[in-house]
Amino acid sequence: MNGQKAVGFSHGQFRRVVQATVRAAAERLWACGQRKRVAHMPTATTTNAKPYRYRISQQAIAGRTHAPRARQTTHRFRRGGNNLIYNVSEVAIPFDNVDPESITGPVTWDVKLIERFMLVFGPVSSIFDFLTFYALLALLGAGEAVFQTGWFIESMVTQALVVFCIRTRRVFFLSRPGRFLIGTTAAAVAVAIALPLLPWGRWFGFVPPPPLFFAWLVGITAAYLALVEAAKAVFYRLMPVGWLSR
Repeated sequence: MNGQKAVGFSHGQFRRVVQATVRAAAERLWACGQRKRVAHMPTATTTNAKPYRYRISQQAIAGRTHAPRARQTTHRFRRGGNNLIYNVSEVAIPFDNVDPESITGPVTWDVKLIERFMLVFGPVSSIFDFLTFYALLALLGAGEAVFQTGWFIESMVTQALVVFCIRTRRVFFLSRPGRFLIGTTAAAVAVAIALPLLPWGRWFGFVPPPPLFFAWLVGITAAYLALVEAAKAVFYRLMPVGWLSR
């Protein structure tokens, strides 16, 4: 090119430039965070001798802090943790057993019928959500921590167990689910119930619910599964094709 040498980056030079750019951005973000944290720290005249960060962490564990970061972390876990536990338990669905009458011939998906299924059973689930809210607030007099803990347990237990109802057209105890699905579902329910009772539950803002809550949990879960079974019987009787249409 007219005796001029082409100018460009070698692979090693490009990698060093990218590393330096990322490092500079990380340092800038860290410095910004440090300035914000210092701006919200108490002055040196604080009477309590314990370091500020130590006091905040102890208050967060005890559930008495109003620090946005602590509240956001626990709220995110309650939402995401519920979904994570449930999703892990459902990895067994592809290995589940299938009723013989479901595989007697070729089948195709009926999307319209699936939509109707959701429109029927979605409100059934919402009814029991509202009943849970009422029971926790009116009957148990739950505060914020107990309310969120109770809803976490109830929603996890009901959404895990209802799978045994909606996986089959039969009454759920007349259809044999796979052992893998039984095991993962039982593990998910056990984790949801045990986590608030263990010391680790405090890390996520959970507190042990009152004993009356567990008695109510058994009743509300049984009522929910019974209503789902009744709705399922009516649904398949009125719908001529069902989950799948031949």
